[in-house]
Amino acid sequence: MDNCLSCPAGAGNTPTSLAVTDLPDDVLFIILKYLDKQSLGRLSRVCKIFYFLIGGDCVWLRHSRRSTIVQARHLDNTRVTKHLSLKEQCRTSYNWTEGHFRDVILARHSSSRIFVFHRQLPWVQLNEDCLWMSTRNEIKCYSRRKAGFRENKRRRLTGVLADISRFRSKDGVIAASCRDGSVCGWHTDNGEHWFYCDRLHTGEAQCVDFYDNTIISGSRDKTVKVVTVNSRHGDKEGETIICDDRVWSLSVCPDGSSFAVGTSGCCGDSALSLFDLNSCNRLQDLPTGPRRGAGVLDIQFDSPHTLLSCGYDTFLRLWDTRTGTCVSSWEEPFDSALYCVQSDQCNVMVTGTARHGMSRLWDKRQTEPLQQYYCGLRSSPVYSLAFDQTSLYVALDLSLHLLDFSVFSQ
Repeated sequence: MDNCLSCPAGAGNTPTSLAVTDLPDDVLFIILKYLDKQSLGRLSRVCKIFYFLIGGDCVWLRHSRRSTIVQARHLDNTRVTKHLSLKEQCRTSYNWTEGHFRDVILARHSSSRIFVFHRQLPWVQLNEDCLWMSTRNEIKCYSRRKAGFRENKRRRLTGVLADISRFRSKDGVIAASCRDGSVCGWHTDNGEHWFYCDRLHTGEAQCVDFYDNTIISGSRDKTVKVVTVNSRHGDKEGETIICDDRVWSLSVCPDGSSFAVGTSGCCGDSALSLFDLNSCNRLQDLPTGPRRGAGVLDIQFDSPHTLLSCGYDTFLRLWDTRTGTCVSSWEEPFDSALYCVQSDQCNVMVTGTARHGMSRLWDKRQTEPLQQYYCGLRSSPVYSLAFDQTSLYVALDLSLHLLDFSVFSQ
């Protein structure tokens, strides 16, 4: 296409030329509407005028509606301060769906003297300014910096004897469940203990969550403990819920009205139940099916009325707690158990599978998965994961990986 529009020379007229960039902005925006994403990217490298015009959100709004855009949100359903333009969101969305990323090992789980790797069951959670990861009997903090994440040893959380199974971080505090049945908590700003309930369960405390000062923990001893912590030393008042199976996972509703409990599914027709947080009464059992051993390994509330669950039966399910029904379900194509699930509380979901260090990208508006990602050289389950708009953090048995989707693909 010619860069200039030439006016014919006639009698008494002086030949003039008009560059395309001299056209009004509204005319240029109309022209840009007919270009695809690849053409817009190439045109933005022609000159500064096109670079600034194409960088506007109005140019990419049409393309963003057709893309799987990863949103960045907190657990309380609010957006983080970091904001990407629609142009950058569409570019990173292309990398997510096409599988273009850079694999970086953030940490390795190793012993000190004989250099023999010990397999861990790490758990990770991403906050706005840091990434928390549990290894053995401590929780490490990796602070976000311009050059990437680096371990912040001053914010390392210690003080428990047994290994940590899972933890939950929000509102400036962290609560963790331990394998000796204890449940403990810290303040994340100074690392001081919030509470410590020694041997709260007779078996391994498998999962934990909290709302204000109310701590809920589940264990392999087939009980759920609901404890109100009154002091740092673990003074408490609480109730015990007897379950038919050992408890694998639980999650508290964002509004604090209820909590969901996932069990091993060895007894009864349901491995997922909903309880009232105040009275601890069972509200309803969500029908996961009669398949024995199809336990629920991870739960996440997507909103106060929607719930995501995954587990051994290879299905990812979206529940409506108001009706007690499964409104959508997605099956893992490789018939692999789903160990964990995370959502951006919009359309994007990511699950961690039991084989080959593979995690998978899903879109709620589609029935089939969008992409799968492999990391690490060993066949390890993905025990936990977290993600934001540009990065996916995957916890394997021997290492913690960062999959960076902000790279510029050729």
